[in-house]
Amino acid sequence: MYYEEKDLDENKIRPYKFLCNNKTMTKEHRSIMAYFAIKYNLLKDGLFSFIQKIDKNTLKSHISRLMQNPDEEIIEKVESILPYELDTHHLSENNKTNFGATNNMKEWYSETYFNLVTETFFGRNVFLSEKVFKPLSNLQPFIVLGDYGTLAELKRLGFKTFDGFIDESYDLELDPKIRMAKIEKEIQKLNNKSIEEIHNWYYSIKDILLHNQKHLYTFESYECFDEIFQKIKLDYEKQQQWNLQEKKLL
Repeated sequence: MYYEEKDLDENKIRPYKFLCNNKTMTKEHRSIMAYFAIKYNLLKDGLFSFIQKIDKNTLKSHISRLMQNPDEEIIEKVESILPYELDTHHLSENNKTNFGATNNMKEWYSETYFNLVTETFFGRNVFLSEKVFKPLSNLQPFIVLGDYGTLAELKRLGFKTFDGFIDESYDLELDPKIRMAKIEKEIQKLNNKSIEEIHNWYYSIKDILLHNQKHLYTFESYECFDEIFQKIKLDYEKQQQWNLQEKKLL
């Protein structure tokens, strides 16, 4: 089930600011997202998952590649919370890595405003996956911890992003450490805003969010992601059929 226009309620303040799902933690930028979550106490204001246990030395190695002089105490705290899970406690380790485009929890989007997307890579060659298409399909704005030029590629494909509220200059920063520092600054800025401020901004960009969702469901020309798009569209079409059936029953 996808979050859509009929689910929007401007009079309802959602309980959390952030949504951030992470599977494997063997990527440097996911380790650093966990580091930010502890450093800025984001867990109390968001729905996060970091569902793989890794040791302190690996965390330190990962984080040090994207940040100067990380705090050892914070790294120890990150290690102590892993794995940090939302709904995967009952699954085997193998099954915890088998999520894809159709693993969608509508209630997560109805309870949060902003997506912190940890894409597959944090390099120089743009690679888009289902990770960034999920907020697009569920009416959420986002910051992408991903490759150089990710937002530029999304805009080239006809999607809209959120420059003006978010300083998106991070997207065109080639140096990964500088890119991550800029992302950290934006996450910190969002975290310092009240839930009411986030709520008001969210509804001020409703037209952008609706545009992105509609564009995703009607998109035809990005062949290498055709399978992902088709799965998302199929789920969406099924949801529309269910909505029609519900209306008939009322």
